[in-house]
Amino acid sequence: MSVSLTFRCPDDLAALITSQAEATGQDKTSVVVGMLRSSLPSLLLTEKSNLPEIPAIYFVWSSNKLLYIGKTTNLKQRFYQHHRIVSFLESGIDTRIAWFPAHADELPSLEQDLIELLEPDLNYTLTGQPNNIISFRITDAELQALQTFQTSEDKSIHKTAARLLRGLLAGTIEALTPVDIRELVKQEVAANLGEVRSQLEASFSEVRSQLEELRGKSKAR
Repeated sequence: MSVSLTFRCPDDLAALITSQAEATGQDKTSVVVGMLRSSLPSLLLTEKSNLPEIPAIYFVWSSNKLLYIGKTTNLKQRFYQHHRIVSFLESGIDTRIAWFPAHADELPSLEQDLIELLEPDLNYTLTGQPNNIISFRITDAELQALQTFQTSEDKSIHKTAARLLRGLLAGTIEALTPVDIRELVKQEVAANLGEVRSQLEASFSEVRSQLEELRGKSKAR
């Protein structure tokens, strides 16, 4: 069953995708690609010269994989200088561009919410990120500390970091100092060492028992 996309709010899209996924038993990516194929105007990437010169949110997809979501004030011009054009071409000759028009002032929030909702493959790499996506390297100790905050609802450690940052900015989470991070790592290391020590003690106890048994048999002879 095809669905007509007439949304202007990401909440509408989220509800639409969820209902379609539940109704069809498909995952969200398959639902989204199906919608792009049946409900939005689209062109092959090789036909980019025919794109309209309009402000729009655009989707790049190939087969059943959503590759990229972006915003632009001029769709046609965007694809003559896109920083991901090589990656798009490498995804196959069937790579397509789908889009829907949007007012220029709506573009940033729509793009951000759609990226967070749909998690396209090429939006979350270290280069060519949207301006509102931040990436930086952390130390092994900081990674261990971050992992202690990960919950079952976090799809990845990136989601954990984003959740903590939003909580920090909203004032619902206290900032961790380097001392706090070191203390968390020390606690994690101590817990791991305690577990290893217990395992070693159990192994040594078993070895001692076996030696005592062998010693007893030797005396009996």
